[in-house]
Amino acid sequence: PEEDFSVSRYVSMAAACVEDILSRGKLPILAGGTGLYIDSLLSGRTFAAFDETSPLRTLLEERYAREGGQALLDELARSDPASAARLHPNDAKRIVRALEVWLTTGRTITQHNEETKAIPPRYDALTLTLDFRRREDMWERIDRRVDRMLEAGLEREVRALLDSGVPERCTAMQAIGYKEMVPVISGA
Repeated sequence: PEEDFSVSRYVSMAAACVEDILSRGKLPILAGGTGLYIDSLLSGRTFAAFDETSPLRTLLEERYAREGGQALLDELARSDPASAARLHPNDAKRIVRALEVWLTTGRTITQHNEETKAIPPRYDALTLTLDFRRREDMWERIDRRVDRMLEAGLEREVRALLDSGVPERCTAMQAIGYKEMVPVISGA
């Protein structure tokens, strides 16, 4: 759980598995995951490069914490007004990523996204998703799921993860329920 994970990494790993299955004449079936991850795999979306050794992301995150989201959003608006218009000042992750792409590549994340949307889909896929006629039904199911997670020991699990050194900002801790439990535990 302490390992950070990204949609780019998922697509790379999952595509290798799908290609292996297809090469054996079998039909791959993908289940679960987020819509972003599955859609990115099926569409063949590409991702702007990320250099894990670069200190840029950390510097931008520190600036976000120090200067606030609006200041960085205003900076982003000067280079990528379309992206800035879509984002909320509280969306630290996307603001930092958009600035990181701009400062690293000299191209906006909006440009990158438009180019990648023009790529033909990687796979001809049948997609089955849940759909609720009434949004209230979906929210009721989510409420029941949260209640079951709490009864099953969500707080204890999150405390154990944090106590073991899992950073509260890593990918696993951003899952539904976990990210909401962290402030409860820390009293924030």
